[in-house]
Order: sequence, then C-alpha cells, then structure tokens
Amino acid sequence: MPRLILFLIVCLSGGLQLLILGFVGEFVVRTYHLVQGRPLYRVDRVVTAGRDADRIERCRATS
Repeated sequence: MPRLILFLIVCLSGGLQLLILGFVGEFVVRTYHLVQGRPLYRVDRVVTAGRDADRIERCRATS
C-alpha cells in the first residue's frame, strides 16, 4: 500500500510539472511572436543641419 501511494504522488507531481512547463512554454512562444514584428530600435528624433533642416521644418509645420 505505501508503494502505491508513493507511485501516485510521483505520477501526479510529474504531471503537474509537465502542465506548468506547458504554460511557461506557451507564454514564451506568444511573447516571441509579439516581439517579431517590432523594430530593433526606435528613432526618437532626427537631427539635421543646413538646407535639409529648413525643408524638414517646413514639412513639419504643414503637417
């Protein structure tokens, strides 16, 4: 009888571990897919000088 109880405890705890591992894996895969579409970096501002700066400022003013 004690062997049977020990066997059931081991099987249930192993099953629980596999279930939790599945949840963690699902979370990692969903996070991975969300990150795939994002750029590696984000441009905060563009710094220019000279003729291009005047043209960019006029475009921003009309937008």
